[in-house]
Parts: sequence; C-alpha cells; structure tokens
Amino acid sequence: MNTRRPSIHDVAAAANVSITTVSHALSGKGRLPQETRDHVRQTAERLGYTPSFNARGLATGRSTLLAIQASGFGPETLVPDLAYITDILNAASSHALERGYALVVLPPQAPVAHIERLGFEGATVIDPLGQETLLGAMQSRGKPVVTMGRIVAGRSSIPFVDTDHDAATTMVLDHLWDQGYRRPAVLTGGRGLSYVESVTRTYRSWCAARKIPDRIVEVDGRLTDDSGRRAMTAALQARRGEIDSVYATLDALAIGAMTAARDLGISVPDQLGIASITDSPLLRIPHPMITALDLHPVDIGTKALSMLIDTIEGSPGKQRGELVPADLVIRESTARTP
Repeated sequence: MNTRRPSIHDVAAAANVSITTVSHALSGKGRLPQETRDHVRQTAERLGYTPSFNARGLATGRSTLLAIQASGFGPETLVPDLAYITDILNAASSHALERGYALVVLPPQAPVAHIERLGFEGATVIDPLGQETLLGAMQSRGKPVVTMGRIVAGRSSIPFVDTDHDAATTMVLDHLWDQGYRRPAVLTGGRGLSYVESVTRTYRSWCAARKIPDRIVEVDGRLTDDSGRRAMTAALQARRGEIDSVYATLDALAIGAMTAARDLGISVPDQLGIASITDSPLLRIPHPMITALDLHPVDIGTKALSMLIDTIEGSPGKQRGELVPADLVIRESTARTP
C-alpha cells in the first residue's frame, strides 16, 4: 500500500508547471496570472498536498514561527494555571496552525539572545506590563507585535485586542447594586496590568457617582486563592459591616473571598455577594457557585493572532486596537433578593 505524501514535484507534474511556479502560486509570491494560481492551488488541494513550514519559509523568505508569552504572573511561570489563559493559548495555537504558522510559548524572562536566534516572525503577549524582553527584541528587529490587553505606559502604538473592562466593570457593579448591595469592594492585585487599572478607575468613578466610599482591597504577593483569602479576611475583620459585596479581579481571588467568608461565618450571598472578573470551572464547584464575567478568551486569542498574521502578510486592519465585550454569568453568589 502506497502511503507516500504528495510532494511539490507531484503538484508541478500534475499541473504541468515548474516547481518554482508551484512555490510562487502557493506562497502568493511572484507575478503569475490568477488563473495559474487557481489552477496550481486546485491541483495541490486535489492531491492533498500541504507545504511544510520549512518549505513555506524558504519560499516566502519569512519564518513561520510566532511567539506568545503570558506576562504578569511571575518570572518563573510559563503558563499560569488559569482557564482564561489556557483558553487563549488553545485558540491562538489553533488559529496559527490554520494560517500555516507555529506558536511557541516563551517564559516571561526569555533571554533576548534566544528570542533573536529563533527568528520569530511576530509575537503576542498576554496581559503585558510593557517591560517584557520579547516586546523589545521584536521591535528592535522591526517585527510586528499584537498584545492581548493594553500596555498602561509606553509603547502605546502597539496594536491590541482586549476586553472592554470599563463596560464590564460597570455591568458587574450595576448588577450588585440591583441585587441590593450598597457597599461593594474590589479585591485586586497585579499593579501595572491594564485590566487592573481599568477596573479600579471605573470602580472609583462608579462609587463617586453614587456618593459612596470606594473600598479597594490589595492582595500581597502572588495572585492565588490563599493570598485572596488572607486579604479578604483582614478586610472583613477590619471593616466589619463596611463591605457587603466584592468584585475580584481573578477567579482565584474570588475563591479566596469565598473561603474568607466561610471562615468568618459570613453568609454568601445574604451578607456578602461575590463576583469574579474571569469565569472558570473552579467557580462552579463551591456552594453557592460564583457569578463571573465571560471574557470570551477564545475570541480574544483568535482575533489577536488574526491581526498579527494579517500584519505579517501585508494586510493589517484599519484599527490599532479592538475591544471585545464581556457577558455576565449570574450565579447564586450574587443572586439575592434586594
């Protein structure tokens, strides 16, 4: 049984053209009549021929490697254990492969020498801080970058795909207000991240419009359920009666807030409402289950890679950035009767 994969020579012979013509037709290079390009592509599709990454790189003069990096979770964290990040990586990797590229995950502190040696054609950073070596290395080589999340300071010209956190934060706070909560707090950490800046800025404005004090609870150290528990426990003990609901800027922090309430004998949702900025299976485990935003990470990952590859291939979109709206998934942790 012959299981040999068709080669570029087979396509050239079947289409009755040269190997160079096949290469140019499939890569989009060269000056060929559109009929010839269509004929070669149809022949390649009929034979089941797909050019390898290496062959495509030789034909186009470009690498087919793209870099992706999750920032803001510590220098040693390659892939944070978060459903949001996992969903983004899966979607971005799938879209890259569909477009003929391979996505390589880099650690936050990847050396510039390693980045330059691999010869990435483009890169994307999730929740960038702006000081990532990947951003500097790519820009120094004139290679395109698209971020998932905006950079708060500097490099403001970098294209991005991000959640509309201003609108999303307002949606969560309005929901808490509609449920009768009048003293909401924000449980957060990770200074320098754009989504944290957006949440805290919008929260303060929302509170000011209602003439109520803002209560921001800062988490020390890494953003985990345990650090969230410690911060929320201290806040609830020190401000007993001053906080009746909390919006956590990470699902792990929301879990920590739930644990703190349980340890202190505070009833959820009757005495404390809890909502999370990111949804995950973890939030459907506790009783009561926790209200969360669906930030549509699959859309964010797909849109960012599409924007990046379009730029690489010479057809960038008109917009410098794109905002993706979020949806609120209401669960028992905030579903009380006003």
